[in-house]
Amino acid sequence: AMENFGCILYRETRLYYNNRTSTSKNKQDIALVIAHEIAHQWFGDLVSPSWWDDLWLNEGFAKWMEFVYTDKIHPEWDLYEQFIAYRWLSVMQNDAISFSHPVNMKITHNEQLTSIFDAITYSKGSSLLRMMRNFMGNNTFNRGISKYLSQHIYSTATQNDLWKVLGEQMSEDNIQLPLNTSLSDIMSTWTDQMGYPYVEIIRDYDKNLIKISQKQFLFDFEAQPLKSPYNYIWSIPLKIKSSSSLQTNIIWFSKSNMNMTINIPSNEWILVNPDLLGFFRTNYDKENWKKIIQQFKIDHKKFSIVERAGLIDDAFNLARPNILPASLVFELLEYSNVEDSYIVWERILAGLQYIEQMIASSSSGLYLYERFRSYMVDLILPIYNKLGWQDNSLTDKWLDTLHRDMIISTACRYDLDRCIQRAQDLFEQWFNSPSNNTIEANQRPVVYCTSIRLGDRARFQFLLREYQASNDPQEKARIQTALTCTKDIELIRYLLHIHINPEQNIIRRQDVLNGIRSICRNFIAETECWTFVHARWTQLFRDHGDSLNFAELIKDVTGRFNTLLQLEEFERFSEQTTDKGAAEAEFRASIERIRANIQWVSKSKRNLEEWFLNQTLAIRLPHDWFPSKYQLYFDVFLQSTYPNNEEPNTTFTGHTRIRIRCRRSTNELRIHMKQLRLSYVILTRIGKNNNLISDWTLVLSSEVLLCRLRERCIKDEEYEFESLYSAELDREMAGFYLSRYNVTDTMTGQIITHNIGATHMQVN
Repeated sequence: AMENFGCILYRETRLYYNNRTSTSKNKQDIALVIAHEIAHQWFGDLVSPSWWDDLWLNEGFAKWMEFVYTDKIHPEWDLYEQFIAYRWLSVMQNDAISFSHPVNMKITHNEQLTSIFDAITYSKGSSLLRMMRNFMGNNTFNRGISKYLSQHIYSTATQNDLWKVLGEQMSEDNIQLPLNTSLSDIMSTWTDQMGYPYVEIIRDYDKNLIKISQKQFLFDFEAQPLKSPYNYIWSIPLKIKSSSSLQTNIIWFSKSNMNMTINIPSNEWILVNPDLLGFFRTNYDKENWKKIIQQFKIDHKKFSIVERAGLIDDAFNLARPNILPASLVFELLEYSNVEDSYIVWERILAGLQYIEQMIASSSSGLYLYERFRSYMVDLILPIYNKLGWQDNSLTDKWLDTLHRDMIISTACRYDLDRCIQRAQDLFEQWFNSPSNNTIEANQRPVVYCTSIRLGDRARFQFLLREYQASNDPQEKARIQTALTCTKDIELIRYLLHIHINPEQNIIRRQDVLNGIRSICRNFIAETECWTFVHARWTQLFRDHGDSLNFAELIKDVTGRFNTLLQLEEFERFSEQTTDKGAAEAEFRASIERIRANIQWVSKSKRNLEEWFLNQTLAIRLPHDWFPSKYQLYFDVFLQSTYPNNEEPNTTFTGHTRIRIRCRRSTNELRIHMKQLRLSYVILTRIGKNNNLISDWTLVLSSEVLLCRLRERCIKDEEYEFESLYSAELDREMAGFYLSRYNVTDTMTGQIITHNIGATHMQVN
């Protein structure tokens, strides 16, 4: 949309609402965009920034006020909580790289202009306004803003004008700042340098002391950010909340580190950023994290929704640069079967999405990816069962509807059987009766995507025809996104082709970038999309290089890159590409993100792998498989007696066959296996000869054999697992072991026996 003074222009999808075909999310997005443009009549039109440096006074204010205005009309939408998820915490991802930019960015040439219409200007700018409102109070903030508008009506302003008016209002309302410190001193550390801090809290439990330090948060701590006038030290507002109390006064932290005495019992947890008072991440010592995790399990509502979302988001993102072990995040999520907040779940799924991208794209992590997918099904099943599929206008709150849509989409994406069945049944009804689409609007995105992802080309062509025939802008956008869910590589190539060739007359020019970006977010399309963008860059730049959305294309293309080869390829592409348009800064940012991804894979993947494996150490086979018969054949090389008490030869060879039935279609087989030297492993379907195992890994730390299959097993079909190995007889009276007795003073007898309690076991 465009906020012309008294003549606002809107894109169709941002204005058109149809009660029958528009989703609840469509309705909310339309309301927010309308509120945003109306806010610009004051912030931007009535009072304009003096120069592009202060663009955030336009866009940050309009972004914040869109939530304020819409909340006045729809308080039941809980928009202040949604702001935390979709603006505050989300933009922290963008600002955690050394090639970010300050909110107040010095603009010296035209080429910089397009790049500042980004999340930093909009979302971080609005987040800093929220932070100011937090520490000065809502009434003082609003009175100050009214004076700011009145004093600069039909004129221009800078951020210093804003600091001056708000600072005067704070003095008038007796809101105290640190001695000899102005509001400008505080806020300039946030607007005139890029990034944000992470605050580390180390408690001395014996002395009731806490050591506080701050440092710029970066996903790649080896990166070297540009010099800052404040040396990446921020004036940070802190409050201390514990298990039993909340400190009301604000502590201003403006140094690299400091010590502070607290009067809090050592058995209680503490928070220093309750309700996300300030724009920073927080890390605690290991013991305090344990106390927080324990509180989540006992009574998670001791923390507010915003605090839970913040703690979970901090944990996920601190794990990315290996500040926290990845396993701690999953320990924190163990309470999630009782979590019912949409905002918290949005952050949980956003954090898990990054982990999925990394392990799905790692060639050495294929078995881990399948385990992760099984974990995801177990994670969301309780909330999926609670919310169900059907909206209920009598009992649902607004966020219940948004929450249901998100959880159903996630459940189907991870192949929850009942979810897939429901989605495909609904689609088939429409497919068989094209003139009568009875699928509810909120369910259409997941029904369309699931049916295209798992369906055939006939269903793809059907939905493409519906796209071309529809005059509803939101339905067209919905179908365009759903078509990109396909797993068919030929169809992915076709989609890329029709997006880049206007003569096909299928995709409108204004929809091209969003469509290509959606294709690139499809894991199956990663290689095709990278090849396409690389080969067609000149055309993409010519047609869309000045688009505000252009930089996001590069981000979507490279989001999963996590190998040195991919880094080198992209660096070469960047060096050879002179015309980058609005994506100039994103090229540098993507290189840094890829480096951070490589570090994550090398440092965190093993920690995550062991955590997953340790969850199932007591299980012989997962629930995906059911063993019906074991056959074990052993060859041992022992003499009956050994003169002079010589040590026996304890090596033996083994040959094992296990008859198993596939209970749930999967492409992983997992078996516990201890101290065996494997020669080969084979899995065959009964009546067939081809080996279905493509690769296998024996994880010694967890004593688990993980086999990756060439294809998913067929539910209820019988299979046979076979392995050949050698090992040493155990001396600990466990498994297949060796015992001895004295025949004479100079002769020892040997006994081979076993301690294997499984049923249907035959030892030959």
